[in-house]
Amino acid sequence: MIKFVLIIFLLINLNTCNACFHESTQITYKNKIYTMKDILSNSENQNFECRIPHIVNALGVDLDIKCSKSYYNLKLTHDHLVFTQQGFKAAKDLHLNDIVYNNIDHDQHDDRCKMIDLVQIEQDEKYFGLNCIKSIVLANGIKTSTFGDYHVIPAFWMKYISKIIRLDNASHIGNIIAIMYYTIMI
Repeated sequence: MIKFVLIIFLLINLNTCNACFHESTQITYKNKIYTMKDILSNSENQNFECRIPHIVNALGVDLDIKCSKSYYNLKLTHDHLVFTQQGFKAAKDLHLNDIVYNNIDHDQHDDRCKMIDLVQIEQDEKYFGLNCIKSIVLANGIKTSTFGDYHVIPAFWMKYISKIIRLDNASHIGNIIAIMYYTIMI
């Protein structure tokens, strides 16, 4: 009986999203820029290294970021991880003047950027999850994880398990594991 209830609960909650990018986000992966539509259209391509495991309506945060030469805007769900001077932080935990990066390697002085505004989005908007073999991407030009809350274990999963059971399977199973974890933690 407990297994049945858990399965039903998981099926109902399959569209939950703990860490997602806004539908308008441009993802830079291996120096190429992709939209949500681009990633979806490549989902049948076995050589393409990213998958979208879910698309949901959710609340999020709207971040405004100033770098030395440009401004960036990024919308994420609350738990999505953004790389800061202190390491990964959930989007909801960012503060004004936090240092974030607009370069994957962040080894150049001019790629240090500052948070200048953070607004809680008060209406549901469309967001997408993202699983890639390399789990650090630029989202609208800002260095982020493709995950929320935790980075190391899901990144390990996608990098290594996807080689054993294929990317589609690793993404799907990883998404189910994440849903089960968050269901238990609630």
